[in-house]
Amino acid sequence: MSKLEQLEAFVKVIEEGSFAAAGAKLCLTPAAISKQLKTLESALGVELIKRTTRNLHLTEAGNRYFQDAKTVLEKLLEADHAILSTNREPAGVLKILSTRYYAEQVLLKKLPQFLEAYPKINVKIELAERLPDLMREDLDFLFGVTIKPINSDLARQALGTTRYVFCASPAYLAKYGTPKQPQDLKLHRYLTHAMRQKPNFISFKGQPDVYVESYLWLNDSKALRECALKGLGIVKLHDYVVKQQLADGSLVEIYPQFVEPTIPVYCYYRQARAMDPKVKAFTNFYQAPDQSNTTTNDKKPPQL
Repeated sequence: MSKLEQLEAFVKVIEEGSFAAAGAKLCLTPAAISKQLKTLESALGVELIKRTTRNLHLTEAGNRYFQDAKTVLEKLLEADHAILSTNREPAGVLKILSTRYYAEQVLLKKLPQFLEAYPKINVKIELAERLPDLMREDLDFLFGVTIKPINSDLARQALGTTRYVFCASPAYLAKYGTPKQPQDLKLHRYLTHAMRQKPNFISFKGQPDVYVESYLWLNDSKALRECALKGLGIVKLHDYVVKQQLADGSLVEIYPQFVEPTIPVYCYYRQARAMDPKVKAFTNFYQAPDQSNTTTNDKKPPQL
């Protein structure tokens, strides 16, 4: 038995939760799976899995080894797939997680032309404002975000730019007053996005961060906008989310003197899949004008 087979057996046991289930996936008997695992543990000189009559538990060493082994297997499969698919016509299922705005304004608007150009590609889209692990969830793209996702080994391309806007409804400001300085925000009802890395610490250009107790948490920008329109509090959102409301006066921008610079909005994808014809076709089709692909190296990623 090869080291690769041992790694596959080990990873599959953890993923499936038993020797029998792992054996069924790999077309091996539970005894064969157990033998491969024992050989692997013997070669490493450590116990990877604690076995009881009912459960399997990773040891501390086993947990570290599992993560590394899974990454090695995934990269090997991706490398095989990339080589085998180099000369193929773009085909298969593209799995995309997108923010709602960029899905509606960019992704879906151009999708008919994309599918017409590549009739053998099918597209699966999830609309959500969350940070996925692209590798673990087997996603091809994270579309329309400013925040750096969980994966570190990713490529990206720019889709556009945005800036953050603090705003509230005229009714709220009439009732509670308009804050003038950053510290004034502590006296107000602040509505925050639940996915932000530091939701209670608010950054202002050229000013120290301000700590606030959030009045309401939501994981959707559009829902936060609706709450602000109903007079529930002050919210910080991308300019494209509140553009129309600022124009018609249903929301009022506050802290204009602390306007932050614009930041890029990105589409992220796994570098290992860049050679896949369907992935390459999608990145080329949705490439923003005068923008080039770059790898992720942000030291302090912006928030949602």
